[in-house]
Amino acid sequence: MDAEDTIIVMGNPGSGKSTILNQIVQTPIFRSGLSFDGTGVTKEIQSCRMKKMLLVDTPGLNDDNRNARIKASKEIEKLFKHLKNKNVKLFFVITLESGRLRPDDVLVIILINEILKFESSYSIIFNKLESSLIKEFSYNRSIAQYESDLIKTRSVFKIQCNKDMLDQDNYITHLDNKLMSFIANAPYCKVPSGIGNIRHHLFERDVNYLRSEIGKLESEINKIEKDTKKLKSNNK
Repeated sequence: MDAEDTIIVMGNPGSGKSTILNQIVQTPIFRSGLSFDGTGVTKEIQSCRMKKMLLVDTPGLNDDNRNARIKASKEIEKLFKHLKNKNVKLFFVITLESGRLRPDDVLVIILINEILKFESSYSIIFNKLESSLIKEFSYNRSIAQYESDLIKTRSVFKIQCNKDMLDQDNYITHLDNKLMSFIANAPYCKVPSGIGNIRHHLFERDVNYLRSEIGKLESEINKIEKDTKKLKSNNK
């Protein structure tokens, strides 16, 4: 194990990854929020050392600007080439859309897995969850939409939406000890010696494909749930 834990936080623009990192260091070191054009403010790799951790913020891949997506891909590729053969902790920060996983968030995990081959050795932070959804939200129910081939990890943390943070950049909230414990116990991923290229040029096409496939899976899941309720009702 390395003497210093390398914590890499990834996510699409607006997911709140920079805000989470600022919460950990308790100071606005990492730029957070959205630009005036709606794109992410993290344009390049940002890092900070804290105790025995190297915290790394990465630019979002699903940027509306194509050139920004290309630059983000190159930055991330360069980061992992620099970290080859090292043990790191990968955290994907994602948000839900109407209580469902978003296709572009899932695609980021898939694209990074293509170059790292980390399989299930990563963690997910579900961010900005509504309080009512915290109790109702079932991780297993959500990943059923994508099947185990797409989402494999069981290292999951949930963060409730903080209304005070809305429309504010570089906001600092109190340090969550449960979050720190989650990070400390998260699985390691060994970065391979050979790093390929991220398929940024296929991002829009693949997101549309995933959205279509997810729609089909949701229809199937809803039908199964409906048939199950009907069966239970008939057996009463």
